[in-house]
Amino acid sequence: MKLSSRVRRSRAPAVPTVAAQAAALRAAGRRVISLAADEPDFAVPEPVLEAARRACATSANHRHASPPAGWPRLRAAAAQALSAPGGTALAEDQVVVTNGARQALLLACAVTVDAGDEVLLPVPSWPGHSAAVTHHGGVPVPVPTTAETAYKVTPQSLEAAWTPRTTALLLGSPANPTGTVYTPAELRAIAAWAAAHDLWVISDEVYQHFVYGRDTPFLALRDAHESMPERCLTVHGVSRTYAMTGWRVGWLAGPRPAIAAATALRSHLPAPVSNVAQAAALAALDCGTSHLSPVLAALDRRRTLTHQVLGGLRGVQCVEPRGGYFCLLDVRGLLGKEIHGHVPRTSRDLAEYLLNQVLVAVAPGEEFDAPGHLRLSYALADEPLVNALALVQRALAHGVHHPAHH
Repeated sequence: MKLSSRVRRSRAPAVPTVAAQAAALRAAGRRVISLAADEPDFAVPEPVLEAARRACATSANHRHASPPAGWPRLRAAAAQALSAPGGTALAEDQVVVTNGARQALLLACAVTVDAGDEVLLPVPSWPGHSAAVTHHGGVPVPVPTTAETAYKVTPQSLEAAWTPRTTALLLGSPANPTGTVYTPAELRAIAAWAAAHDLWVISDEVYQHFVYGRDTPFLALRDAHESMPERCLTVHGVSRTYAMTGWRVGWLAGPRPAIAAATALRSHLPAPVSNVAQAAALAALDCGTSHLSPVLAALDRRRTLTHQVLGGLRGVQCVEPRGGYFCLLDVRGLLGKEIHGHVPRTSRDLAEYLLNQVLVAVAPGEEFDAPGHLRLSYALADEPLVNALALVQRALAHGVHHPAHH
């Protein structure tokens, strides 16, 4: 029997595959260090866990399903959390709660993208972005970026990719996998360009609170131009800020007509977010972000170390990440070179070599429309990170045979 074209177009993500391979090696007694994970490594705040315990003990949470758009209290709290001082004030009816940020992305594309519509997508990019577009019959149009441009798009590069079929721009800042953070001036220029072309803008801001250095303050895209409140859909949630990836609570925020449409669609999807998870998410927002101060200090230290160790390798180019907790390595200078008897031709080959021979798991760039690159996470404890970086450095610095040039 023939499967749908939608399914045939989809591709399985590589990161879970790498995680499964690493787990198999550990089960065989090998000591693998993973730099491939997407999850933060700090603990969930205790008030969140206590709220979940109370919710589990409340019988009404077991008998009654949540409204399709989510608890009104959680929607109001999310709206308040997204409303920056001096920026656009959001209301409860401008938020719909979703099963994680990925579902929020799917809903954003569902209400803005028709079959054949083009969506501009800066690459490298997280694979969930292009998957959300293609799931609804849209066409992702990659807008290439490079290390030389700090992996940023500009109005000029967007203009070069625009066609009359373009309906939206999907942008992440801070970005996964590059660690790119756009400056307020850069976002204002991009927002003005999108407004001039009457485009929807889908802004993935799940790494909002992971920005390093005072020279690049975070700016929400909906606050970057006077027309953005009517054309910007914001994707957010608790997974990153509160280390709640497994709770699957996110939300989509934006103009009322789009959120009403997303809520109507949401009512036809299976299983609204569980009451217990929403209680925990509400408690998380009540906690604020003060718990992140030591987390950010540790991540900043690890970010600097990762960039210093790997950025100096011959054949490797590494732009210092400004946000998130990932570092993207351009390893095209190593491909085709002999490394301890192995000759990787692709970044996927190199990732497999590092996993199977060096026992360090990384994500291949092919996963992010970035062949010739590797993504590493520095969101793990200091000791395993230092050990993993030393292993990678030793393998790539001392094991690579660079042919002599004549």
